[in-house]
Amino acid sequence: MEPLSKEVKNEFHLQTTPMPRLNTTPIPSTSNVALQRRTSAGRRSSMISWANMTALRRSVRHYVTGDSPGISEWVDRQSNDLSVVLRFFESVLRTFGALIFVNNVWSGVLFLLACMIHNQFSTLLGLLGIGIAYAVGILMNVPPDRLRNGVATFNGFMVASFVAANAEPFHGVVWNPWLLFPALFFSIISTLIKIALHSVLQHVKLPALNLPFSITTLCFLASQGSTVTPLFPADLFSHPQLANSSTQTYAGSEIARAVFFSISNIYGCDNVTSVCLAWIAVFIASPLLFTMCLLGSCTGTGIAVVLGVAARELATGMWSFNSLLVCGSVGGFFYVWNPFSCALAIFAAAFACVIAGTLYHVLGPVSLPYQALPLFLTDAIFLLALAAYKSRWFVRVEFSEIRYPEHHRRAHLERLKVKNAAAPASSNGNVSNGNHIHVA
Repeated sequence: MEPLSKEVKNEFHLQTTPMPRLNTTPIPSTSNVALQRRTSAGRRSSMISWANMTALRRSVRHYVTGDSPGISEWVDRQSNDLSVVLRFFESVLRTFGALIFVNNVWSGVLFLLACMIHNQFSTLLGLLGIGIAYAVGILMNVPPDRLRNGVATFNGFMVASFVAANAEPFHGVVWNPWLLFPALFFSIISTLIKIALHSVLQHVKLPALNLPFSITTLCFLASQGSTVTPLFPADLFSHPQLANSSTQTYAGSEIARAVFFSISNIYGCDNVTSVCLAWIAVFIASPLLFTMCLLGSCTGTGIAVVLGVAARELATGMWSFNSLLVCGSVGGFFYVWNPFSCALAIFAAAFACVIAGTLYHVLGPVSLPYQALPLFLTDAIFLLALAAYKSRWFVRVEFSEIRYPEHHRRAHLERLKVKNAAAPASSNGNVSNGNHIHVA
């Protein structure tokens, strides 16, 4: 057999050698590459913007809204001497919000501005009352946190402001220096009453609230009696007269004004600018508290309409401010907010208006106001009633853990989440060993 020639071998090699695979991947065009780059850049920018929004939201919650803990942390980082001064000013600002269950520095600034716009002299006397209450608290060894958040000093502010606001001008002069003495004296008395009530009521887990202010002002007004002095008029309040509910009619503007101006009775500011600033201050601290206070004001106004109060008294908001405070305290402050506590808060607000009407007839004939007594009585009844038989529908917030409604709800939901996550683990950890059950 003849051997193959060289040319035939080369031809046979070419036929048997596999052909190389061609790269069929399409080459991306310039427009597609640019589109991909823009998409990835947009995705990165959206992630960055979302991270920035999250950081901004955390900063706002830490320094602006709620109880603004970042401000307290910044004050504590200062030098010793400067920190003492700043801590006092922080306490002053938080005191203004303590009247309506707000513990926020920026809200305190708005409350202070609202009071200054209405009456500068009563606000300055109120600031003096805060200083006196702060000094008494230090002498009586009140815990620093109670002084710092304004809980131990706001009654002193209210009493001193009340003394200035209800005094007639002395020889035509509104800025009467003689008012310093009664403001100082009754601020000390209200602070001592606050400390005494707290030592008693803490055993039954009840807050003193505005009761020291109510006791002090009632003693102050009752001591005046029929004695007419150039500083304090004898007849500060008219005798109560309810209108005939069958003939009484109310305009929509009067009802709306009653709801809007109810907060003015807490701070003694009856002008539109001050009332707007007060509502904004509550909203900055806690939108949930703002909502509950608004519901309480509407509830109190509705009950007052049913009772047939005079239209001019309804429009001042005096029949609904206690309902406002009760609804805010029960629906989110002393209890974790949920649909059940919200309904309970509205019911309590209606009851507070009924108590206000009762005290109106009892104290009115002797020209004494009921002040914030309906707030204390209503909260005491509901807090004690729910404490007697604990219900899983109403979760009480411990006094040491009270901050603001949104925080209470978040903390409660986190506890429930941890509890639900631990429940399956504990059930799976039950291991049988003979007649004994060992829990892992």
